[in-house]
Amino acid sequence: MQSRSTSALSFVYGLWQRTRCQAPWVVGAVVVALLALMPLVVLFKSLLEPPQEFWELLTHSDGNGEPSTLQRYVRGTLVMLGGVGVGTVVLGTAAAWLVSVYQFKGKRLLDLLLVLPMAIPTYVMAVCWKLVTVDHKNDALMWVRDTFEVESILELDRAANTGLAVVVLSLSFYPYVYLAARASFTRQSASYLEASRMLGHGMTGTFFKVALPLARPALAAGGLLALLETLNEFGAMEILGIRTLTTGIFYVWTELDELGSAMRVSAILMALVFVVIVVERLMRGGRRYHSHRSASHRYSGKPLGWRGALAMWLGCGSVALLGFVLPLGKLVHLALMPGFEESWERLGRILPLVGESVWLALQAGVPILIVAICLAYAHRLVPRWWMTLVTRCALLGYAIPAAILGVILLATQGLLLNHAEGVAEYLFHTTTIGLAFAYTLRFLSVGYNFAESGLKQNHQHLDDASASLGHGKWVTLVRIHLPLMAPGLIGAAVILVVDILKELPLTLILRPANTETLATATYGLFHAEERFSAGALPALILTATSALALMAVRRIVQSPNS
Repeated sequence: MQSRSTSALSFVYGLWQRTRCQAPWVVGAVVVALLALMPLVVLFKSLLEPPQEFWELLTHSDGNGEPSTLQRYVRGTLVMLGGVGVGTVVLGTAAAWLVSVYQFKGKRLLDLLLVLPMAIPTYVMAVCWKLVTVDHKNDALMWVRDTFEVESILELDRAANTGLAVVVLSLSFYPYVYLAARASFTRQSASYLEASRMLGHGMTGTFFKVALPLARPALAAGGLLALLETLNEFGAMEILGIRTLTTGIFYVWTELDELGSAMRVSAILMALVFVVIVVERLMRGGRRYHSHRSASHRYSGKPLGWRGALAMWLGCGSVALLGFVLPLGKLVHLALMPGFEESWERLGRILPLVGESVWLALQAGVPILIVAICLAYAHRLVPRWWMTLVTRCALLGYAIPAAILGVILLATQGLLLNHAEGVAEYLFHTTTIGLAFAYTLRFLSVGYNFAESGLKQNHQHLDDASASLGHGKWVTLVRIHLPLMAPGLIGAAVILVVDILKELPLTLILRPANTETLATATYGLFHAEERFSAGALPALILTATSALALMAVRRIVQSPNS
């Protein structure tokens, strides 16, 4: 027994000796990882407590075969996952393949338009599509009822709303798959595609037999992001009346006033998130895909004439039309409906809200970027398996839906109120520190990916040269790495600010009293008050800001020095 304890102490001492120069970085990374794991610990702790009064009401099912409320939530979530999963993969993959393997006039513009649906918040797109289709949907429902003698028009309406929700989320989230597939198809070796053509396969056969299998990891990664965003979605589901686990969390918390039952619903949603991630890993299958060095040149693309270009614009352009141009046009129409003078007056009233929202986003975005840079640099200094594990734990927040994160931090606030009421009041009610902390947990991975990518482009010789001149780790990071990483960090800052501006569930749950953002104001005007014309102006500001940010980041990423 003594020899085992001695060997353990020796291991710890040897580890300390090897990493003592990096100790502050390691300790900081571990602290960030522990803070990121805290929501899961609080969630697990809540499951050990006895269920509250209304939990039985949620799980109760009468004897007539009707599902319980909780079963409806689970079923609605699974339907949305299946529909959006198929929709995003089909739209994103098809558009990426066509844009990648053909050369035609207007290709760069079409490539940009296919990404811009990400700029429109999902709850805004849901309102636009709801207003566009409301008259046609009602006429179609009446025709179906009269033609097929359907008794329950309510069930038909629910089915129509579910289909519309699948379309809205598919149009909102397919760019995740498009960007991943586009990058994969662009990197694929031209020799593989040309060899397939020489064996008698057309472009369709080459796509299914060569390009699609090679792009499988990228499609799985893009599909995972789309599914995680679907599980996180609240605003669009609430506007379209779709029952999911995320809307169930809000219902149990706001209507039933039972935080414990909301935590239990959150646990089910978190288990579903885990299943989605595991399925994505299984779909990748642990395979690796390589191109031979002699076949590293890229496929230049088959040139198309004006007929081919027109076909491409009619095909891929229709996706961009439905996902960006149509909702944007509807927003402009709603904003100008009262008249130009009244719209100008509304803009003047909204501008202070814009300033407050941007200031809140900067308050949270700057600390996120600083923590992300330090975490990525710590991983660079200590490139060991356990440090990789610590880093992955620190980035778990993005996989946790915002509704779960908000409810868990509410439970944490309750614990603080019992033991340190003044601290809880200051963090969550007097200031926005609690909200900024939630943003950090949620969006840390966004900043980390940019920081890690920038550091990987800086050779280790730079660190060695700096150390030989007597500079420490901080000086090396600040004076050498940060200037070289500047383009990527600017892109990260822009994306972080836009993500925080658009964030709805976390802000609704954790905002202090009398705190309003563009996202909450837009959602309130659209959903609670149904003042569509008044809500169109802040929605347009959000959309324009996001679109400009996307174009700026694409320009930065595609620049030769980035």
